[in-house]
Amino acid sequence: MEIRKLTTEDKEASLNLGEFAFQHELTDEEREERLQKMRPEWELGAFTSNNELASKVLVLPVDTYYHGRKLSTGAVSGVATWPEFRRHGLVKKLLMQSIEEMYQKQMIVSMLHPFAISFYRKFGWELFCDKELWRMDAEDLPKPSQPADGYVTRLKSDQYEPVKAVYEGFAANYDGTISRPDWWWERRMSRFKSGQRVVYFNKDNEPEGYILYQVKDQKLSLHQMAYLNNKAKRALWAFISQHDSMIDEAELNMPTGEFSRFMMRNPGFDIEKKSYAMARIIDVEAFLKSTPFHAVTEPIELNIKDPLAPWNEGSYQIDTHAGTVEKTSDFQKNDKILTLDINTLVPLFYGYSTPIELYQHDFIKGPASQIEQLQKSIPTAKPFIYDFF
Repeated sequence: MEIRKLTTEDKEASLNLGEFAFQHELTDEEREERLQKMRPEWELGAFTSNNELASKVLVLPVDTYYHGRKLSTGAVSGVATWPEFRRHGLVKKLLMQSIEEMYQKQMIVSMLHPFAISFYRKFGWELFCDKELWRMDAEDLPKPSQPADGYVTRLKSDQYEPVKAVYEGFAANYDGTISRPDWWWERRMSRFKSGQRVVYFNKDNEPEGYILYQVKDQKLSLHQMAYLNNKAKRALWAFISQHDSMIDEAELNMPTGEFSRFMMRNPGFDIEKKSYAMARIIDVEAFLKSTPFHAVTEPIELNIKDPLAPWNEGSYQIDTHAGTVEKTSDFQKNDKILTLDINTLVPLFYGYSTPIELYQHDFIKGPASQIEQLQKSIPTAKPFIYDFF
């Protein structure tokens, strides 16, 4: 098998494999649109001696937010293999080469939505955020009302300009959210063509919140809600509640721990929580240097194991007072410093688990005094991502 980048001539074969693997048949119009928008240079494929595409992986170059900063990120998507070529280690080869190429392109992290969590753990990815689905009756929604000031208006299906800045401001408050480039809005958000787009404008005609939603068969489905302040959030909930006469139920995609639950008339509705996305640290040193550590009394030393990315393996000294991170040596067996693998870095720094939890369950090993320092030094994170890719 030859591992190489796809070319323009491979676009049709990639689309055929994607349709089969994800069991989604495109219309002729959708197919033509996909072919026009495809970027074959973002895809890596395994080809037979007859130049037949057997397996593929797509890595979308994006930025994601991390404590208000943007990190260069590889969003892994479209991993697929024809059945006759499965269990030949093709995806393993594609992922390993993708990790190396992401590093060469100076990407700091990678993210994906797993078909099997255990599979991607073998390559260094780990869970970093959950997703909540709220299911409620119409009478559970807040009491219908009008915004105190400002107004809501509906956008056309191809209008996104008024909501871009709102989304970016909202997304920057979380960790792992994608900073959506223009091509993301144009290509990836097209799935909401059949839905409704509603924007809240303040009294100065500035957009401060939006929702993407759909009403069908007496059910309101909220795909996204983003807002810049509490006033905008309350105005959007007031608008949603105005649908009470035409719906029996609502199904809402929400960030984990979203406070809006306490604004409902009946907060005791059903909440389904699911593991949603995984992340991998591609460049440990760059990632640690991007982390705004709190100052603690002593330097922190982390001993990182990453056999698939040898450039990451080693001991890192973090001086929180000086604001420096230095790779001091290769990986070493030393029970006097904190030792962990590349997977554990993800829940540790994205706030999915605390240092003490990970230490108590043997994901981190080393002296307890160092764990206390690490616990105090890591800033609180709010892991979340709306986008599916």
